Amino acid sequence: GTKLNIAGNGNLTAIAEGDHAYGIGGDETAVINIKDVHIVDVKGGHVKAAITDDNYGKNEPEGGAAIGSGKDGAVITLNNVTIDNAQGGSKAAGIGARFHTGLTVNIQNSTIKNVEGGTSSAGIGGSRMTKHESGDTQNITINITNSRINAKGGDFAAGIGSGYNTYCSGVSPTPVISVTIDAASNITAQGGLL
Repeated sequence: GTKLNIAGNGNLTAIAEGDHAYGIGGDETAVINIKDVHIVDVKGGHVKAAITDDNYGKNEPEGGAAIGSGKDGAVITLNNVTIDNAQGGSKAAGIGARFHTGLTVNIQNSTIKNVEGGTSSAGIGGSRMTKHESGDTQNITINITNSRINAKGGDFAAGIGSGYNTYCSGVSPTPVISVTIDAASNITAQGGLL
């Protein structure tokens, strides 16, 4: 997979449109490092207000994360980053993975004023974690230190964690979500409203 490094003291806006489109990242991005950057607005492909199909968003188009990857095992690190607004596209987290993908998200010394997950996706983390076709399991690890975060999940999803998976009851082993938050952090996380 590829590696993406973004550093500096400027302002960044990244708006994606269309299938599998990421604001920052991509399907094969294995490592994303963002340091000392102010992100004004970042959006993945197919951002929408609510699910429009009757099957928990399964038939929605496949977008991408605002900041993230579709590569299992990817590592995303934000250090001294301020984000005003991040919105995941359809079937993708705001910061994290698109569906059927496990990864690690490290957030350090950062302020995230608003991050929202896309269809059935977490604000920070994953979406539809288990790959039901093969029985593979994608785990999500989230480490937050000395940061201020306001996270909201998309429909049927956690603010921080993962989203609903229509196949999880029929697959073994169960995916593992690990979230570590230090005492210096201030987190507000809200699940989806439907």
